[in-house]
Amino acid sequence: MLVALALGAGVFFLLPRTAAVTVFIAPGIPLAGFFGRFLPEGFAYYLHPEGGAPSFLALALIFTLLFWTLVAAGLYMLWRRLRRTRAA
Repeated sequence: MLVALALGAGVFFLLPRTAAVTVFIAPGIPLAGFFGRFLPEGFAYYLHPEGGAPSFLALALIFTLLFWTLVAAGLYMLWRRLRRTRAA
């Protein structure tokens, strides 16, 4: 999770208004659209009192962090497995 947060902070604060922001957020948008159907309607108003687009953006950012956390964890597990097989 810390890797995903650091990646997101670097993209948003060091490279604002570039394609890097779009690439960082892109995986979270379809995930938010898919899983948003299964969330209760009140959850959108919990994220933002008026609901709508700001709630969807917050949901997309949540799923973006989840996606990049899973990618970083998968890469770490792959790296550990490769390192372990080379040592044996």
